[in-house]
Amino acid sequence: MNPALWRTLALSFIAIAIAFVLYQMTLPDREDFGLHFTVPLGAPGSVRVVSVDARSPASNAGIHRGDLITYGNTTMERARVLYATAGSRVKLTINGNRDVMLTARHITMPVPWVAAAIRLAFLFVAALLAWRRPDDPAARALVVFLACYGLAIAMPNGVLPTPLLSLIVLQMLYLVLFLIGTGAAAIFAATFPSGTAQPTPNVLARIAFGLAIAVAIGMVVTQWLPRTGKALSLLSAGFIFSFIVIGFLVIATLVVAYVQGEPYERQRRRWVFLILGVGLFGPLVDIIVQTVFGFNQLVDNLTLLPLGLLPFGLAYVILRHRVIDVGFVLNRALVYTGVSAVIVAVFVIVETLLSKYVEQTNHVESVAVQLFVALVLGFSVRAIHTRVDRFVDSVLFRERHLAEAALRFFAHDAPYITESGVLLSRCVKTVERYAHARGAGVWTSQSPTYRAAVTTFPTAPDVDENDPAAVAMRARRVTVDLREAESGLPGTVAFPMIVRGELLGMLVCGPKTDDEIYAPDERDALAFLATSVGHALDGIEIRELRSRLEALGAGRASAIHATDEGPSAL
Repeated sequence: MNPALWRTLALSFIAIAIAFVLYQMTLPDREDFGLHFTVPLGAPGSVRVVSVDARSPASNAGIHRGDLITYGNTTMERARVLYATAGSRVKLTINGNRDVMLTARHITMPVPWVAAAIRLAFLFVAALLAWRRPDDPAARALVVFLACYGLAIAMPNGVLPTPLLSLIVLQMLYLVLFLIGTGAAAIFAATFPSGTAQPTPNVLARIAFGLAIAVAIGMVVTQWLPRTGKALSLLSAGFIFSFIVIGFLVIATLVVAYVQGEPYERQRRRWVFLILGVGLFGPLVDIIVQTVFGFNQLVDNLTLLPLGLLPFGLAYVILRHRVIDVGFVLNRALVYTGVSAVIVAVFVIVETLLSKYVEQTNHVESVAVQLFVALVLGFSVRAIHTRVDRFVDSVLFRERHLAEAALRFFAHDAPYITESGVLLSRCVKTVERYAHARGAGVWTSQSPTYRAAVTTFPTAPDVDENDPAAVAMRARRVTVDLREAESGLPGTVAFPMIVRGELLGMLVCGPKTDDEIYAPDERDALAFLATSVGHALDGIEIRELRSRLEALGAGRASAIHATDEGPSAL
């Protein structure tokens, strides 16, 4: 699919998901009738009472601890109980021999800020990746995973206007999203970070994703079929078993992809796979516990904690360790998002505190107060921006800024170094130290080849002017990824030294010591350094040539002078 079209579709879905999350915050919580229970594995459509709240509808109906409650085998019978709207009456069967009618209460619950924050964090990270990397297959799979999970987490905790709508959206769509998201996690594990998968991880990921789609379709279809209690038990056990199999397939894909991956990619895989594995481990444990012991509310809440930390962990490693190249522009995006949030929060607080005073004043004073608040906030924007910028830089980008500054400082100093050997030696040492490169070197033009002038690589082969990297640099003046170009140069990336339109040399950098990638801003600093060193090296050669010419001219002048004096002496 075209990257621009995919980005539009992904961002549109995420926008709808965000709108739904905000809308769901206004909905009432699910009615539990004062019951705390477990779900027996062999009796779907039934629950075993663990405890009953005092003065609740269940307590008033005479329901006690240990009772087995049946609420129907058909889809709609269960939906009317599970998603009862305020004021509706539902029928329950107690221990198979007594029917009771319960009336759903008007529940006033606190706004689920924590759950909403976690869901919005998933969707925010998904939106950033969809915006910045629509062309990367691995990033696309991660976007699908984050968007599906962000929409599905805590979705069944509310009640829509009708039980049927709640059933379709909060039960069916909820499970479909979790299945598709888990399958997408397997695809991401197989294709990250290169975008292509090794054979074994590719097979495991395809099996996981195909099984997830098949289970999702089967679950939606069978929801509407008439079923007996035995059939319901078999279907429930089958779905739970499928969830477990898919979860283990994802973990197997993570492990195999890491083991079979290239050594230079393992550091990036380690960060992301660790966070992804921990995040998915919680829901997997929750499903296993439900399978063996039945549903338990405490276990369900605890096992979702690692999942809630997943988007924050991914956002941190993406920004801090650059495991996915989303560009340094995220720094500015974070800053302005933080500034906007601060301004809105301050404005809301000030407006709330002054509301009573404003209500008691006349219209002129009210307008004056509001204008004063707006002016104060307006003049505070720059100060707030500076502080937020410093905070973001200190947390995420401080070391990067210092390293880039050191590279640029040397680039500015290079033209004032007067010996080529000193210049190139310091250049290589600076790159190794501040770019954290595992090896660096400078290849200079010795037409028709390029030879290593100074290098710390174990091998330093000569390359001719038709080497793919040399051709690309001369033709397009670009930084070259050496693995993709299949160049004879060692290392991972090379920067051209273009002087007067000619390729005077190349700065070659090896993989980083922590196996991270070279970020765009870091590449810019290294490219600037390579250009500056190239011009400095050219200047040294010109000065040396001028000195030789001057020496040669002085020698010839002395010879001519001696010749002129000879005859006169005679």
